[in-house]
Amino acid sequence: MTKLNMRLRVCDLLRALVLTFVAGGAIAQHADHDDGAETSDVEQLTLDTAPVQEVVALSCAFATECYEAEACQESGFGVILSGKAGGMDAQTLFVDAAMSSDSGDVGMVGARDGGNYVLSGGGFEGRHMLTIAQGGTARYTVHYTDPVMMISYSGQCLETE
Repeated sequence: MTKLNMRLRVCDLLRALVLTFVAGGAIAQHADHDDGAETSDVEQLTLDTAPVQEVVALSCAFATECYEAEACQESGFGVILSGKAGGMDAQTLFVDAAMSSDSGDVGMVGARDGGNYVLSGGGFEGRHMLTIAQGGTARYTVHYTDPVMMISYSGQCLETE
């Protein structure tokens, strides 16, 4: 798969996630709205009701840290990713996980397509993005707003039990 095709696939997955959130919110609002009108008995699909469900358990070790435009340095930073994934088939799953490190915990959401993960999370003051390729090669970046800065890490993620 070429880099362009991979980027297009990731964009398609992110669009699907956005549509899922928007549609899910609209369905939930309609179901909660008590105006006396008849409502459908259609069950809303969630991670807990998805036909395919998997546990997410990864340990990531980042050998390199890059701070802004400074030269990259060796790093001993690591994170543990734990949560769940679910979807209509095992190929593409929505992921909801907690990313834990010595710096604290961050809620992460995203998708897994085959063995590739694209996850993001955090608050307005600091946005986190974790990308993991099928072989485990990983990139993790944090973007802060006050002051504006970016830290990126490169390393490897492995499944844990």
